[in-house]
Amino acid sequence: MKPHTSLLPKLRLITAMLWVTGLGTILLTLALALGSANPSLPPRLLWRQTSPSGLPIVDYALRDNAHTTTFARLPFPAKLPVTIQASADFGGQIAIWGFWLTVDDVPHHFLLHPDGYVSTQDDTPPNWYQFIHIRPALNHLALALTPSGRATLRINHEIAWTNDFPPDAIMNGGIVFDSITPPQWANIQLNGG
Repeated sequence: MKPHTSLLPKLRLITAMLWVTGLGTILLTLALALGSANPSLPPRLLWRQTSPSGLPIVDYALRDNAHTTTFARLPFPAKLPVTIQASADFGGQIAIWGFWLTVDDVPHHFLLHPDGYVSTQDDTPPNWYQFIHIRPALNHLALALTPSGRATLRINHEIAWTNDFPPDAIMNGGIVFDSITPPQWANIQLNGG
């Protein structure tokens, strides 16, 4: 039996559409994996090191049952935008680490715990909640503040917290880490506008 001749062009069209859709999906996945969905950094690199050594220590007390933390101040610019980034490995230890930010003298803490928990509240001791994107080893943390005052915290490129601050607020910030068992730092970076 001979195939119906009017069906062949339809099958070719469907096959071509499936190929184009598949190729588009692959290209989109590749573009996202290469970071095209990540926000851009402010243009000026203000500070970069592989550890917080040499940064001034700020006298804040943030304690829970197992941790005593150190707050190191970054050279925060007077105007937004600002982005703090850090990568560190827990090193198999209970080595909490993260960022601190003051907005008009109101403190904000953003802490990672090696058991897959994050604290974005300013409670003492920290109020931990699970965040599935935290890895047991190397993690990347980024806190971006836009010129409009919008703050976004990303953990391994996934949004963990957002807030809106007054764009003309006085801000300071830096790194916070466990004083007894610090993480193994890979990079700490501050960018500004």
